[in-house]
Amino acid sequence: MGTYESAFVVDHRLSGDERDTVLHRTDDVTAEREHHRTLPGFDRDAETLAQALEDVEAAGLRVGSVRNKDLVTPREIAAHRS
Repeated sequence: MGTYESAFVVDHRLSGDERDTVLHRTDDVTAEREHHRTLPGFDRDAETLAQALEDVEAAGLRVGSVRNKDLVTPREIAAHRS
């Protein structure tokens, strides 16, 4: 099992009810706001990043994308191969 430090991008600002639900169901969240989105950040112990995502969505959030410092883009991979 590993710890995944991730921000899951939700395409809207959380309402008070959504925020309360997430905080009640998870104990490792810190929420940041960016424009009209909310980025709940997690340090989640899970077998895989997919499991960590499932845990977050089980709290009632619909995640649009994931930000994780350990993920790389195809461009970054190509740059390392050059």
